[in-house]
Amino acid sequence: MSFMIAAVLIQIPCVAAEQIRTIPVIAIRMVYAKTRHEVYLSVPEVSTNYPNSVTVVDSATLSVKKSLPLESVPTFLALSEDETYLYVTLSGGYVTRIDLDRFTRDLTFSTVDTGVESLRSITDIRVFPNNPHSVVVAVDQQGSDPVLAAYEDGVMRPKKTPTGLGVRSFTFGADPSTIWGHQSTSDRFALYHLQVDREGISVLDEGVLGLAIGWFENPRFWNGRLYTTHGRVSDPAAIRLATCSAKGGETGALSFALPPGGRIARLLTELVPSSAGQSDGYVLIESTQALVGQQLFGTNSLTLLSAVPPQVIE
Repeated sequence: MSFMIAAVLIQIPCVAAEQIRTIPVIAIRMVYAKTRHEVYLSVPEVSTNYPNSVTVVDSATLSVKKSLPLESVPTFLALSEDETYLYVTLSGGYVTRIDLDRFTRDLTFSTVDTGVESLRSITDIRVFPNNPHSVVVAVDQQGSDPVLAAYEDGVMRPKKTPTGLGVRSFTFGADPSTIWGHQSTSDRFALYHLQVDREGISVLDEGVLGLAIGWFENPRFWNGRLYTTHGRVSDPAAIRLATCSAKGGETGALSFALPPGGRIARLLTELVPSSAGQSDGYVLIESTQALVGQQLFGTNSLTLLSAVPPQVIE
């Protein structure tokens, strides 16, 4: 067995001390608005300057442009893709939205409707791609596992993740219907594949082990790959499952992704609801990577079952 040690050297230009500028503000989180050339800071109450506020810094001059006082401690920040809204989580499980054109708050809502008692804190928030009015929030509750819920203009969609899932941080996948969630409430450190629709959030797989290895992983999806803060990188397979009639016409379809080691086991009608009642035809599966697939057929009462042996799908 042989080993290879690689060294990576990066040349960084020297910066004179007089070129280093500091901003006298303590910040919990920050996000950068590229088109606005602004950096937004969530400033806690312990900061001498601008306590309990969202403070805006000019990215060119590194000077404070303005600040918006808040009634409690701001923590996580989530910027909409079009940079029209900034969502801010507050202590006590609240979320407030800032209209960046006017730099005023136009919405504040509570996450207590997640249905778990003894609200503790929000551990992550993301704005839907291409939908500045909708967010997904991870709510950590005292005495129970975190839950993920989707909100549109402050109104929660009906379905949320079960409390036993334990997803504390997450990221959207290649499209707004896919979420990758990191489970860090036990030493399993599983990565879950979740689906988002108008009804809310549902679990697609049972959790992939090995991709996330730490308590405070923050998964991020970029350019077709899934990254974790401990340096793991995976290339999820893009899958399209379609049901077809005996004559070859497509009767329904679902597109989703699976990471290496991922699996999904569902009734066909759960994946493609339009296939309910269909008694003939076939299933077409397309994937960007090799899969192993198995099919079970039977009656609803399970008095008759038949299986297609596992086969490699390439």
